[in-house]
Amino acid sequence: MQLDSHEAGRLLSEYARVLAIEEGNYEDAQSAFAQALVIARREQDATLEMRTLTHACYVDSWSLQWQEARSRTAQAIELADQASDLRAEAQVRSYAGLVRILSGDFEGAHYHTQAALSVAERLRDRTWLIFALSGNEFLCRLQGDWQAAREFSDRGLAVAPREPRLLSFRTLLEYEVGDFAAGETYLERLLEAMRLNSPGPT
Repeated sequence: MQLDSHEAGRLLSEYARVLAIEEGNYEDAQSAFAQALVIARREQDATLEMRTLTHACYVDSWSLQWQEARSRTAQAIELADQASDLRAEAQVRSYAGLVRILSGDFEGAHYHTQAALSVAERLRDRTWLIFALSGNEFLCRLQGDWQAAREFSDRGLAVAPREPRLLSFRTLLEYEVGDFAAGETYLERLLEAMRLNSPGPT
C-alpha cells in the first residue's frame, strides 16, 4: 500500500485517533491527521475529510485544546451535506455542543446539542442518541432549566436505564435541586449499574 494512497488516508485517520487517545501521543496524532486530510482533499472525499476532522476534534477535546476543537467542528459540519454520513455528523455535532458548553457559549451549545439530537434520532443509533440526550440534559442543568433537564434525562434513561453517564448526571441534578431522596435513589441505581459491569476498558 502506498503511504499517500486513498486507503492510507482512511487508516491514518483511525490511527491518529488511537495514537492520541490510547497512547497519549498528541503531536504524532496531529501529523497523522494532517496527512489524512491532505489525502482526503486530494481525493475529494468529503466523508473521509469529515470523519478525520471529527476524530481530530475528539482528540482536541481530550487534550483541552478548545479553540482547535471549535475550529475543527465548524469545518466538519460544513462538510455534512456533501459527506452524507449521519454517524459522523451526530458525533461532530455532539462534540460541537460540548465544546461550546465548556467554553461558556450557551447559545451556540443549544444550537448544536439540538442539532445533534435531531441527527441522532434520524440515525436511530442508541449510542449517539444517549450522547445527544445527555448533552442536552447537561446544558439545561447548567442553565437551571430543571424541568427540561429532567425530560432529557427521562428520555435517555428510557433508552438505557443502566447507562452510567445518564445516571450520574441525574444524581447530580436531584442533589442540586435539593431532592436528596431522589438523588440517593439514582445514586443507588448508578452503583448497581457499576456492579453489573466488570472492571476494564470498554
